[in-house]
Amino acid sequence: MRRSIRWIPGSLALLALMAGDAVRARAQFSHRVNASIPFAFEAGGRILPPGSYSITHPVAGAIQIVSRDGARFVYATAHDETSDTTFGAATLLFHRINGRYFFTGVWEPENKVGSAVWTSRAEREARRALAADGSARPAPEPVYVSARLAP
Repeated sequence: MRRSIRWIPGSLALLALMAGDAVRARAQFSHRVNASIPFAFEAGGRILPPGSYSITHPVAGAIQIVSRDGARFVYATAHDETSDTTFGAATLLFHRINGRYFFTGVWEPENKVGSAVWTSRAEREARRALAADGSARPAPEPVYVSARLAP
């Protein structure tokens, strides 16, 4: 009982956050994006294996990633983010840190504003480890994966 009492306020806060700017966020990521991701990656606190995935924006403030067979899925909280580049195709961005891939965001074609997920605790820890080991590359390496829009 005590655990469910703690869960409800957190869930309500997440729903309130998601509902805050629904119209603006939906206008910037309105399609389902399909991609074949050739490596395992981390998103929403889970590790997903390589494979075909669909990425949607079911409500403002969230991204849903679902494997093509529907067996694996994850929700991640998201926010709008402006890119320096305009992509010609739907594009997924990952950060590679010491061989681990972290899902970072998704952009539709011809749109500088996309949906980026908040940096996870695991990625923050990987970044700290990268900085602490004196690596020649102190920042995460961006990895782009082209995707296709679906209506």
